[in-house]
Amino acid sequence: MLSNARTPKLYRQVPVRDRDTEAEIGMYQFLSTLKIPYKSKHPIKIGDKNYELDILMVKDTEILCLEINGPYHKIDRDEERDQALLKLGIETIRFTNKEAIFLARTASRLLKLLEFSKKLR
Repeated sequence: MLSNARTPKLYRQVPVRDRDTEAEIGMYQFLSTLKIPYKSKHPIKIGDKNYELDILMVKDTEILCLEINGPYHKIDRDEERDQALLKLGIETIRFTNKEAIFLARTASRLLKLLEFSKKLR
């Protein structure tokens, strides 16, 4: 499995940095709203290549990587990295910046709607 992956602490381990995008910050907020533990900007070495995963979620043996693709992502390199991660048992879900921002902006309202709908049952 992963030699350098540690179970993430709830929630974000470091304060928002200048290099975090609006989409990344929104995704952090979304995950925190759902109380999903994660680690951001997680470094990982696969073979002789070093990568930085946008968001890594670990629960026991289940591992999921979330990537937020800005305009500068290189699709060929992304596919290569996704395949290398998959060989380690790590699935990657990719979001565009727009998707991540939309998700963050609507998440709290959707959760409130779901909570209200439970009260009606």
